[in-house]
Amino acid sequence: MRVAHAVVLTLTAAAAALALAEALPPPTSWLEREHPVVWNRPGVAVPDAPPPRGDAANSERCRSVTRAATLAGDRSVVAKGWTLFGPGQVFGETEVLLAASGVDGMCRPLGFQGFVWVDGKLAGTISPGLMDSRTDGAAGLVQLRSTDRLEVEFARYTPADPLCCPSRVTSVSYRVQRTPSGPVLLATEARTSPAAPRR
Repeated sequence: MRVAHAVVLTLTAAAAALALAEALPPPTSWLEREHPVVWNRPGVAVPDAPPPRGDAANSERCRSVTRAATLAGDRSVVAKGWTLFGPGQVFGETEVLLAASGVDGMCRPLGFQGFVWVDGKLAGTISPGLMDSRTDGAAGLVQLRSTDRLEVEFARYTPADPLCCPSRVTSVSYRVQRTPSGPVLLATEARTSPAAPRR
C-alpha cells in the first residue's frame, strides 16, 4: 500500500512539474539578454572537439573550405581535434579563428565555435555554446577591430524564415580584458536589427 501511495505521489509531482514547464516561456537566447552573460574566464583550456554531427569537418570532400594551421592558436585548437575553416584574423597579438567538428552535405560547419587568443593565451569563445550553420544564433561575419575589440554578427531566425535567409541579425560587441590570470573575452553589447535584404 505504501509503495502504491509513493508511486501515485511521484506521478502527481511529475505531472505538476510537466504542466509548469509547459506554462513557462522557453529560455531566452543569450543574444536577447539585456545584460550580456559572462561565460569566459581567464586561464581556460581549449576544449576537446565534440563528436561530429553530419560528416567529420576534415572530410576529403570539404578540403576546399578548411585550412591548415598557421597561427599559434590554430595549432592548439587543431591538437584538440577541431578543423579550421574560414580565414584566421590577426591584429597585433590578438588572433581570431573559427573551427568546427562537423559539416553538413554542403560543407557548411556544424558544431562550430570561434576562439580568441591574446598574447598566446586563450581569451575565450565568441559564443557560450556550439553553433550550427543555418540555425538561430549561428555566427556569420566576424570582425577583429583592434587588439582588444571584436564584433560578430549572429543569424536570428523565426519559425517562418527560410533556412537561406534569417530575418534578423544580432551584432555583438566584445572587449578583451587583461587580468593577472590572463586575458578574457567579454561580450559588452548586443544589438538586433532586421537583416539586410538579399540581392
